[in-house]
Amino acid sequence: MYTRNLLLKIILLILLLLSTVVFCTFFFYKAKYLYSFVMILPITVEILYLVYLYKRTNREIAYFFNSIENGDMSSTFPENVKDRTLRELHRSLNRVNRILAITRAETETKEQFYRSLIRHAKTGLMAVNPEGRILEINPSLENMFGSYTLSVLDDFQKIDPRIPELVNTLEPGMPAILQVRVDNELQQLLFNKAIFQMNNNEVSILSIDNIKNELDHKELDSWVRLIRVLNHEIVNAVTPISTLSTTIYGLFHKEGKLNVSGISKEVLTDTADALRNIDAHAKGLMEFVDSYRKFTRIPEPVFREVQLDGFIRDEIISLKGYIEEEHVAINTSADPEGVTILADPGLLQRLFSNILINAIQSMEKCNKKRIDIKTNTTYHNRTIVKITDSGEGIPTDQLDQVFVPFFSTKENGSGIGLSLSRQIMQLHKGDINIRSKIGEGTEVSLIFFSNN
Repeated sequence: MYTRNLLLKIILLILLLLSTVVFCTFFFYKAKYLYSFVMILPITVEILYLVYLYKRTNREIAYFFNSIENGDMSSTFPENVKDRTLRELHRSLNRVNRILAITRAETETKEQFYRSLIRHAKTGLMAVNPEGRILEINPSLENMFGSYTLSVLDDFQKIDPRIPELVNTLEPGMPAILQVRVDNELQQLLFNKAIFQMNNNEVSILSIDNIKNELDHKELDSWVRLIRVLNHEIVNAVTPISTLSTTIYGLFHKEGKLNVSGISKEVLTDTADALRNIDAHAKGLMEFVDSYRKFTRIPEPVFREVQLDGFIRDEIISLKGYIEEEHVAINTSADPEGVTILADPGLLQRLFSNILINAIQSMEKCNKKRIDIKTNTTYHNRTIVKITDSGEGIPTDQLDQVFVPFFSTKENGSGIGLSLSRQIMQLHKGDINIRSKIGEGTEVSLIFFSNN
């Protein structure tokens, strides 16, 4: 509204000025110099008024922007002035001022909310600029490092020289764990990093968690489960050996003394059968020990680029006989195709072999046997391979135990396949997840990061 009124006033003034100039020129050419001289006065007034309008508008707008620049949203412009154009200008500026004031108040409220959220977060958080100066740090992080004052990234050198190096080299979305001693207390610190663009600068946002208690609890829980399984397997193997040994001892001893006289053929036959059973149970125990040895002796990976599409096809071909024998249909897809990862081909082969064989075995009693293998790349260049079977599924109460060494849902399973697979994925700095539903099948997700 103000712009329209101002524009209309300027147009009218310019038309009036042009008319006055035309009359002044006309009188001058007609040699009526007195009239021409008289016309100069309105021309001057009109020009001065145009200049006044221009300066007044500029002055009001400049004052408005100076107030905004200085953060003063309280200034207002009078709306009861007689000049309609000026009155409309003041109304417009006051309206913009109110909108800016509301926006600023909302921004400040949000800022206070996020600051409060950061202050109360149990996770340690800090923001670091490209020069290594710490812009923000929350109380959880300050408490984590106790007596140390942290204002720049290099201050972490006093705690552990590896921390600044890790922060500088850490890739977004790729967490890292560092064991650090702070004030003589050992801590397991989990570092995560995100990059935020602020004022044309990259600001690193770091989250740091002390996960020592969680790891200790997990480790203890894993040991309890492992000991329980070991105890079950060893007792199952040793009990028959002990029983049969006692039986044989009784056949050849009487009242605690060796007695070989009058040994019948039947006794010798029973002894041979017992020894054969002892041998079978001993071999079973040796196989169990061999499985344990395989589980604990995985070689260090030698990384090289592996194209997943081709690798998965080769692994399917290597199991072709078993797949055809079990009448299993396998479908593969990749989005995008030709994805490569850094991996150890030998360990990767053991990984896929374990999972595919498990999937095939889970469908032994199914009429429809199908395995889908999907490969795709997600945010932060994570590559995910999902292997889904149409098997019977894993009961919910057993799902959290499938990675426990020597635990198996199969009657004759060794129980190291998935444990071995998790170890291999950890050596690749990746992860493995399992989802399953009874009657619908199981999905195994292998998550690889772009940089191992």
